Amino acid sequence: NNDELKACALGRARLSASEAGASCEEVQWNMAWLTLLATATACLSLLFLPLMPSQKEEVRRLAELPRSRAAGWAMLALLAFLVIFGTTLAVLPIFPQTACLEIAGGKGC
Repeated sequence: NNDELKACALGRARLSASEAGASCEEVQWNMAWLTLLATATACLSLLFLPLMPSQKEEVRRLAELPRSRAAGWAMLALLAFLVIFGTTLAVLPIFPQTACLEIAGGKGC
């Protein structure tokens, strides 16, 4: 259950690395999936390489195109939203009052 997982992840920090690694199989599976997800995301980013300009001349030509101020603000707003959203999701499971929320990985309050 959720309490056992918290005890496993937080309460066993005083154990040796071999004891902690051997005693928390659910944590090991979570870390394995996160590692696979990070690797898959990095590999998928390679699909965007063909969108990069190939030579200096092409970069110069792209720099001369008219810029959209609205698009710049939209990108900054999206970046700010994603940083705030990601930070919120990372912090919610830490506090007992919010750890039970489904969005934080709990079963609901």
